[in-house]
Amino acid sequence: SYKNSLSINYGTSNDLLVTPYHITRQKLNIIDGSNFQKGGDALYYQVETSKAGYYYLTIKLKQSKQFHISYRRLTINGKVPFDEANLIAFDYQNNWQNVTLGNETEKYLLYLNEGLNVIGLEVNLAPVRLIYEAITKAINGINDIALDIKKLSGNYYDKNREWDILASLPNVVEVLTAYNNQLKKAQRDYRNVHKTKKTNEIIAALTYSISILDDFIKEPNSLPKYLDKLAVGNNSIAARLGLVLPLITESPLTMDKLYVHGDVKLPKERANFISRFFEGIKRFFLTFFNNQYQPQRSKDSLEIWVNRSRQYVNVMQQMADARFPDSKVNISLMPSEDKLILAASANRQPDVALGVAGWRPYDFAIREAVVDLSEFDDFEEVKNRFEGGAFLQLMYEEGIYGLPETQNFNLLFYRKDILAKLNIVIPDTWEEVVAILPELQRYGMNFYAPLSNVGAFKGFVTTMPFIKQHGGKLYHDDALTTAIDSEEVIKAMTLMTNLYTIYSLPLEVGSFYNAFRYGDIPIGVGDFGMYVQLLFAAPEIAGLWDIAPLPGVKNSEGVVDRSYDGASTSAIIFKNSSKKDEAWEFLKWWTEKDTQLQYSENLIASLGPEYMWNTANVEAFLDYSWNESDKEVILNQWRWINDTEKTPAAYMLERELSNVWNKVVYNGYNVRTAIEDAVVVINKEITRKMIEFGYIDKNGKKLKDYQLPQLK
Repeated sequence: SYKNSLSINYGTSNDLLVTPYHITRQKLNIIDGSNFQKGGDALYYQVETSKAGYYYLTIKLKQSKQFHISYRRLTINGKVPFDEANLIAFDYQNNWQNVTLGNETEKYLLYLNEGLNVIGLEVNLAPVRLIYEAITKAINGINDIALDIKKLSGNYYDKNREWDILASLPNVVEVLTAYNNQLKKAQRDYRNVHKTKKTNEIIAALTYSISILDDFIKEPNSLPKYLDKLAVGNNSIAARLGLVLPLITESPLTMDKLYVHGDVKLPKERANFISRFFEGIKRFFLTFFNNQYQPQRSKDSLEIWVNRSRQYVNVMQQMADARFPDSKVNISLMPSEDKLILAASANRQPDVALGVAGWRPYDFAIREAVVDLSEFDDFEEVKNRFEGGAFLQLMYEEGIYGLPETQNFNLLFYRKDILAKLNIVIPDTWEEVVAILPELQRYGMNFYAPLSNVGAFKGFVTTMPFIKQHGGKLYHDDALTTAIDSEEVIKAMTLMTNLYTIYSLPLEVGSFYNAFRYGDIPIGVGDFGMYVQLLFAAPEIAGLWDIAPLPGVKNSEGVVDRSYDGASTSAIIFKNSSKKDEAWEFLKWWTEKDTQLQYSENLIASLGPEYMWNTANVEAFLDYSWNESDKEVILNQWRWINDTEKTPAAYMLERELSNVWNKVVYNGYNVRTAIEDAVVVINKEITRKMIEFGYIDKNGKKLKDYQLPQLK
């Protein structure tokens, strides 16, 4: 068998009669319906028959979406055998069933040639295509009307003001009526396609939207007062329809077996209750003895702990087994990074740890728990695989104690449709961001900066881009005192706080992703996770958004500095390992271009296209089959990676920078006063930690120099 799309993936089932079956281990033994539902996706099965003739085709399947029919197109040797085969319906089946292809009156007989035949099953979304297009058109049209009303009413909605909306928008009732009729037809068509009178979330969203539009058609002058019901907010028509739009094109069908047969009795599709009951009891007790993926120690194997989910580890283990057939590489799940600290304390650490947070290698290095990778002869060759700025927080003194494994990217996301209507040019600097804010806010919109994330703590990832873009430093050259009271840092903090106290950026945004989809915040700074979400979870705005480099600050040379903190995950070797050379060979293999490319492709092939691997290897990223224009933007931004260097008291500096921002924004402190208070606290902690690690004595006398990492 073979498939025409990487999005079609295998799944697991522990049902007794699914093959292959194992009582404790998860086997990839079914076609996962949630990944076999995209229009045009097809599976092809090669079937050999001993003689030509007519056969029945039965599929052991489940279709677990209620009040829904999934449709498939059947092909035999590349051709649709008859008209009915273009649209074969599979109704709701929550349990495994043997379904013989046919209609309500008869089973289909399919002619197969003697020898090899190819049977194809293709997802056919033709019945819902017009429904999807009608709702998409209605969403876009409703957003356009909302924007026109915002242009009239501005950002302030006075519920006591009387409006004559028809004087400014004379066609608004006619347009709303047209969209309302489209939604009513879409609702009728949806019920007919799926042959249901029940109400699911799609029908409920359409019913709600039609009701609200009916009210607006009767009272168009209420549109400015109740714009939040039309296109602003989580309960608006646009938001409700946007949430259910992806559900319309879902067409799941989970499959286990295909039978090509004559008039014979087929095997049972499902075990009886007693068999399932006793199998469940056996499975429960066997779980106490199943150590698969659990950390295990062996003198003969290279022990690797990975801080990722089981799916990632499965693919990694398969690749490692193929690459190192003569030496055992045991890759285990690491549910929590904190276990590394406990394991190292008890001298039960692995040889290698992967998926480790970018800031952890330093904490292990200063306690002499991990290997200085720069001591290996070929380290410089390996180092060139990555951007130099990704090593800053992996360095301690003159050593480098980890390799970047994955990389995060800060990018500017913007809605092309909305900004075009407002004639807003994409900003290149923070000064230009400030310049577009009045126009955005005039229409009730805004800009998103990561400082607006929910929660009082503002980490380095949100504060350091501003500081480094202004040329600021956290420490003086000896690293014994902080330098956040320098003019550069004060300018950066002033900009960070003015964005909120003067220019009215939203203090808290629960979800930039949702605000971006709904058009409330049509432009802002997001990361790699935001990019993946928009690609695969926001089909209603596909083609309506784009990315650009992060806004920056123009330096004295006229170059826009776009520095950002892009640390994601890293890889380390523990010092107590007896297999340091083998561990280094593994890391060299794991981080090389071909391995990272293969791993990325294997993840997509086995788990789906949304499992995008954000490798830290620049050459591997260049060969990714991603959108070329997006890759160019990401690469341009990637060159500005400038991770935050670590010192023993870095945690206090991170906390106090956050406190300064909060004091100024929420409590009205003066920036300089707040920074002066922070300097006292930070310097006390720096002194305490430098005494602890032997850099100064209790009298403040320097015992040895502390070398700050430098970006070369």
